[in-house]
Amino acid sequence: MKNRRRGALYCILGGALIVALLIYVLTAGGRDARTVTPVRISRESGFYNEPFYLEMTCDRGEIRYTLDSTEPDEHSLLYTQPILIEDASARENVYSMIEDVCIELRTDILKIAGREPKYGFKTPVQPVDKATVIRAVCIDAFGNRSEIVNRVYFVGFDQKEAYDGMNIISIVTNPDNLFDFEKGIYVLGKTFDDTLVEGAGVPPALPNLGNWAGNYKNRGREWEREAYVCCFDTERNATLSGYYGIRIQGGASRYMLPKSLNIFARKRYGAETISAMPLFGEDWQLKSLNLNAGGQGVDTKIHDLLVNTLAEDCDVLTREYQPYELFLDGEYWGVYWLTPRFKGDYFENKYLIKDGDVIETKMDHVEVGTDEDYGAYKDLLRLIADNDLTNEENYARVCEAIDLESWIDYYAIELYIANTDWPNNNRSLWRVRNVENQPDADGKWRWVMFDVNLSMNPERAEDNFVNRTAKRDAIFASLLENKSFKKALYARLVRLAKSTFKPKRVDAFVDDYVAKMRHAMGNEYARFRNDRTEEDFIKSCEDIKTFFHKRYDYILEAYGGKKKK
Repeated sequence: MKNRRRGALYCILGGALIVALLIYVLTAGGRDARTVTPVRISRESGFYNEPFYLEMTCDRGEIRYTLDSTEPDEHSLLYTQPILIEDASARENVYSMIEDVCIELRTDILKIAGREPKYGFKTPVQPVDKATVIRAVCIDAFGNRSEIVNRVYFVGFDQKEAYDGMNIISIVTNPDNLFDFEKGIYVLGKTFDDTLVEGAGVPPALPNLGNWAGNYKNRGREWEREAYVCCFDTERNATLSGYYGIRIQGGASRYMLPKSLNIFARKRYGAETISAMPLFGEDWQLKSLNLNAGGQGVDTKIHDLLVNTLAEDCDVLTREYQPYELFLDGEYWGVYWLTPRFKGDYFENKYLIKDGDVIETKMDHVEVGTDEDYGAYKDLLRLIADNDLTNEENYARVCEAIDLESWIDYYAIELYIANTDWPNNNRSLWRVRNVENQPDADGKWRWVMFDVNLSMNPERAEDNFVNRTAKRDAIFASLLENKSFKKALYARLVRLAKSTFKPKRVDAFVDDYVAKMRHAMGNEYARFRNDRTEEDFIKSCEDIKTFFHKRYDYILEAYGGKKKK
């Protein structure tokens, strides 16, 4: 009897111990799941002249890591000894060899459709420059994981002239976020395949390859992916580091290579804003940035920079551009311009406007604002289009709603540079909604300058873009009927010729640009268009100079009273 009681007691005690152990595992272990210390890595991300050995440590558990930008887990490489970090450029190309990133690389599809490549994009024939990407996690005995620690190392880049004077940006994300058939944002993928009719091939009805469907044409939060982004300035100091959202940006240019990207700060990624001070030297807090690949100006990538820089004293909104070379999941990915995005926070920062008091229209919709704001914009268009602006009272009403100087400057610039992707595309205006307690706010509409990549063609230097635009833009045609507006516009065109876009001024700007960018652009050509060379880049830039020389003579002869030679 005593033995039975003793056995029962042991069972109770044993059960209590088991319960206590389970409680420990579920509570202490559960706490550990939230407090596993991240991996400590012996070197920070950055540039190193010589190879080195990288050490990693953690308080308890094992370290798992990856070198292919995938997120590490229990199946990843086990860290057991220091890792040799050296120039990774000689390693085999991986992501840069994927052909589904551009319809021009799908020669089988183009052949069926009877289309020819326009830009001649190709996969690289030589190893591209590469950084070593380390992603590491600590996993304890209970399977709990720490936060992932990311590092990116550029070794021996001090010997590579293509990066001299250039900022560097690295974007690291799970490669499936970019290249997966179903969810990859950088590929034709499932969205394109869903448009195909089985056995019928590709319909040849879309001559503009930029209008073809693809994953990269999809928009919205559903097509935003989390990525680790870090930037380095020309002195190789880190200027940005953290998790952000990325999306493909642009219109028809989404099919091109490389593609433009937008970068978003969000609370769920770790930061709600991006400090603009180390990037642009401005004391701003921005919610997003644009990493612009040049769009249809891919031959030189000079168009937006030239206009926004030389016309910064004109009464149009221009923005800041900083040159970058991108490494995407460790592989070289081309030349970009990092700029703020034209969104409400940009206007608010630049002009000290209260949060939410900006209205911006883009094309035929409200980019920032409400449906009611769009109604106000449509009212403005009707005011101009439906009234006889030769009547000075009607013209005065229009001038109460718009900043006339801004409109004249904007139209004059677009006409001068002979932009063929306008006025039907790339139009944007903005104004302040509430003018009370706003410094220098009058509520008038003003113009935004952006995307002039299809301009400055020497073959169009002597074309009459005033008549061309009047046939395509009822607003412009209506304004042109007013003698005061026409006189002011013609005078502004002449002033642009003699000052803003004076040939000598443009020549100096382009020459400086070529000296700074020639090696970087040659590097991009080798990556995406290996039939082009630095000499081709220089020739394309010389064409820009030729345009402005010819345009100068044309404008002065047409509107400035200069006699033809």
